[in-house]
Amino acid sequence: YNSIPNSSRNATSLPALLVLGGRLRGRTLATCEMLPLSSPASNNDKQQWIALPNLFEHRGSHAACSPPKSGLAFVLGGGTADGNSDAVEILDFSSTQQNQSSYKDDSKEKDDELNGEWRWHTMTGKLSSPRHAFGAVSCMTSKRISDNDSMISVSLFAVGGWKYGSVSCESMERLTFEYPSGEGASKHRLDSEWLHNNA
Repeated sequence: YNSIPNSSRNATSLPALLVLGGRLRGRTLATCEMLPLSSPASNNDKQQWIALPNLFEHRGSHAACSPPKSGLAFVLGGGTADGNSDAVEILDFSSTQQNQSSYKDDSKEKDDELNGEWRWHTMTGKLSSPRHAFGAVSCMTSKRISDNDSMISVSLFAVGGWKYGSVSCESMERLTFEYPSGEGASKHRLDSEWLHNNA
């Protein structure tokens, strides 16, 4: 993985298909790729896959979600080499210098961001229990705060899945965060804890 070129960074404002981790012939992967689904009118190049940074954990049977127009991608739980995971990773496409309050402190990650590279971050808040084969969805609302700006509120839900073997996971969890749609749109304010609701 190398620094993302500016042309690829511009592509993140377009709808895109993300491939995040997974399994290949018995191996659990951490590699990630992105395919922009449309191109700017001034770009005559063919569509091509863009390499993204690797996840911190190799994951398969995990859940992923990207709230519309948030510039964020979440990867949740899944099966790893050490069993099921309760960790949540987040990738922010909108900025390389962002609010770190909801992420684990890692000086190397901060240095990489200052050098203009995207990086996954592990959220401090975890799922209530390790799980795999579950779903993640998002809901968005917008509230106008001025003539030119709105406050966007996003709720991310993790639903169902399996803990281990034949034991299903009955809880539904929610993560809520908000951010302005104007000049400060890249400064996401994320709650670091998931809210747990047992079914």
